[in-house]
Order: sequence, then C-alpha cells, then structure tokens
Amino acid sequence: MRTYLSAALSVLLLAPPSAFAAVVNLDFSSGTFLDRPSGTGNDLYMQDGFTVEIEDVTNNTNMVACPGRWCFDNEYVGPDEVTLVTKDDGLSFRLVSVQVTAVSQGLAFSADGGASLFVNSVGTTTFGSDFRNISLFRIAVPCPGQYNNCYVAVDNIRLDVIPEPHAYAILLSGLLMTWYGINKHRRRSVTQKNSR
Repeated sequence: MRTYLSAALSVLLLAPPSAFAAVVNLDFSSGTFLDRPSGTGNDLYMQDGFTVEIEDVTNNTNMVACPGRWCFDNEYVGPDEVTLVTKDDGLSFRLVSVQVTAVSQGLAFSADGGASLFVNSVGTTTFGSDFRNISLFRIAVPCPGQYNNCYVAVDNIRLDVIPEPHAYAILLSGLLMTWYGINKHRRRSVTQKNSR
C-alpha cells in the first residue's frame, strides 16, 4: 500500500500543471448569446466560465447570422474589429486551438504577454507555448480598404484551464492525511499482534 501511495504522491509532485488541466471547448452552441446593447446583434457569448465578446460594439461591427459559430464582418475602413476572449474568474489558461471556418482578409490572434499569430486560411489553427498561461486573447479582423467586406467565422475554441496552486495544496494534504492514517492503522495492527 505504501508503494502505491508513494507512486501517487510522486506523480502529483512531478507532473507538470498541464497534466491536470481541464479542457474547455467553446462550441458556440451550448452556451448563451447576448445582444448588448440591444439592437447591435449577438455580440457576447458565455460558456463554461469564459466570455467571448466584441471589444467595441460601437465600431461598426456586424454580427453575421451563422448558428453554431462566432461570425462577424468589418465592412468599413477603420480600426480592426476585435473579439476579446477572457476567463470570467480572471485566472490564466492556455489557448490550444481554434477552428477557422471562414476568412476573407485574414485574422490576427494576440494575447497578453505579447504573443501573436496571423492566419489567412480556413482550418484548425494550433497555438504554441507563447499562448500558454494567458488571461485573455484577442481575435482581430483587419480590413485594409473601404467596403472590402472583411469577415471571419471561428468555432471550437479549445482552451486548457490549469488548476490553481491551492488545488494542489488541498490534494496534497488529503494524500498526506491518508498516508498518515494508513501508517497509524498499520502501527496499531503490529502493536496488537505483538501484545498477543
């Protein structure tokens, strides 16, 4: 029994935090869409503790009707249309992949800490270590010329949520208490056998 407990404790202490990460897939169909302010279209989506939103709803963003995806287009010259993705509790996460289902002029991903990636084709985009341990990321749709009708549709944003250190402390204390209890029980058994 002691061997199993030692092995479990070793795995817990030596495994990287990503080994215990929970995977979240923002699928744009099992969460909630909101229209804020009213009349601007579905410009906010919430699912599994994450919020996806148009950063500036006054920026002439037109949400396109496309069920099950996050779609928007930028018909005018001006600032890039930006979608902001955050975790509701403000804790960090890892951006793993995004399925790009439609793109006209490209889209730019950026995250706090300086990570960035430009994509100009459909398919599943995977992200490297620079998109790890972030608290937010943006999807920008540049539109270089007037009335270019720049559009983007994304789906299945895959994120890894890494547990916070206090979760490890609770788990470790539980393992130590179990180990202590097993040893105490074992000592009692040995003492009772020897006294007979």
